[in-house]
Amino acid sequence: MDSSNGYRRYRGEQLATARLIAMLRGIDMSLSEVGELLVDLSQSPGVAGQRLNAHLFELENRHTSRRSLVRHIYAILREEEHPMFTIQTRSLSARRVMSIQRRL
Repeated sequence: MDSSNGYRRYRGEQLATARLIAMLRGIDMSLSEVGELLVDLSQSPGVAGQRLNAHLFELENRHTSRRSLVRHIYAILREEEHPMFTIQTRSLSARRVMSIQRRL
């Protein structure tokens, strides 16, 4: 690593790995996940492919959740009164209840 600018230097034979690391970081893969994938790649490319598929699945799930949130934000901007989740109310006679609360 160059102490003056903090950049890592690579030998010619390391360039393919450096490019792969940059691409994996470009898809929001953490450094620990990148390290695990590189180990898998050296031992079993099929397992590395499965790890990449699992990461893609997680990216798609996060994207779907964010898309839903953006639609809700658009509704707020348009001043529509649609809640993000369906809310139903009903009246019940007085009764004793017990509840369990959990923090997630």
